[in-house]
Amino acid sequence: MVIKTRVAAQGTDGLSRLPFCDGQIDVSRRDERVGARVRGDIHARDVGLALLPLGLPAFPTALMPAPSN
Repeated sequence: MVIKTRVAAQGTDGLSRLPFCDGQIDVSRRDERVGARVRGDIHARDVGLALLPLGLPAFPTALMPAPSN
């Protein structure tokens, strides 16, 4: 799933805060300035979307082929 958001804050803990739905996603620190628009991929292998409490009000906007290793 591809999400479009912005950098809301740069934490002193080495994480960047990205608002998403009614919460936020914390990611490894990004070089973009606060307020910059960013795009991110959430892969099914990284998170079980179906297991999230209350679900996730989002929908996929792009499909990409699985990497061939």
